[in-house]
Amino acid sequence: MTSPLCAAARRKYTALVRRRRQHLISPPWTFEQWPTFMSWFKEGHDYTDGLFASHCLAWWQYVNDVFLLWWGNLASMHAFQDAINEAHDDIKFTMNASLKTDRNQLLSYRSFHPAVVKKSIPTSQFTRVHRITNEPAQLEQDLDKMRGKISDRGYPQEILDTSLTKARENLRRTTNRNKTEDRQHLVFVGQYHSQSVKEGMFRCRGCAQCCFVLTGATFTNPTTNREYKIRGHYSCHTSFAVYMLVCPCNLVFVGEITQKVRNIFSQHRSTVNTRNSVLSVSKHCIKKGHTAEDLKFRVIQQVPQP
Repeated sequence: MTSPLCAAARRKYTALVRRRRQHLISPPWTFEQWPTFMSWFKEGHDYTDGLFASHCLAWWQYVNDVFLLWWGNLASMHAFQDAINEAHDDIKFTMNASLKTDRNQLLSYRSFHPAVVKKSIPTSQFTRVHRITNEPAQLEQDLDKMRGKISDRGYPQEILDTSLTKARENLRRTTNRNKTEDRQHLVFVGQYHSQSVKEGMFRCRGCAQCCFVLTGATFTNPTTNREYKIRGHYSCHTSFAVYMLVCPCNLVFVGEITQKVRNIFSQHRSTVNTRNSVLSVSKHCIKKGHTAEDLKFRVIQQVPQP
């Protein structure tokens, strides 16, 4: 089924051709009419071509320039170019990446940039050509074209020779290194065991409460002087746990939390700074003359999550 836009474009093109035959206008379309005509051309010829459907991944057009992504070899792409060039007598597509009107915008050798910058331009451009071109025969042609562009900007021939040799050596060295790394790649497979993680309380090294953490794998009951082992790996980010606050007078406060322990400790310090006389921790600190900087904390046990 033909779309209304395609039908309208075809009618407009037919009328333009008729007027051209009558020598009323030349060429048969204006700049404003060109997008409409190309829309009809693509729907009637490009989109219906079998090579286009099986190889073309993307197609972008701006006025009379086209950029496409082609999945396939150069032979299939040239076949598609020949097919669409035979579709109309007045429309011919070329595959030129640069035109004669394009300006050579490479850095001039007569500029006042540092010498190291100017010497790096040929090497980088030759390396770029090596990476883009896969065909050996086409590679030499592209290198000659790039050499001519750089030479037109005033670069001496000895610099071009040195840069081309350096670019080839760098590319060869990179390729050999990648092959060597592939051959020497070893895979070590070991059995995971939970005991490989250290047990105890540790700083997360990423929050403001880390300096108040009591690190270690054990803790002591200040009343009985009995030492207990911390079973598990805990940090300031630990939640759903039993934690211990320790003040300078060797008294401890033990509580159970569901949120992160660093957030709870920050709240305890806030109540001390605001001299809250209702809560037990801040009330004790006010009575004994402790400050929020005197408090320390650790996690001693994990509790199961609901």
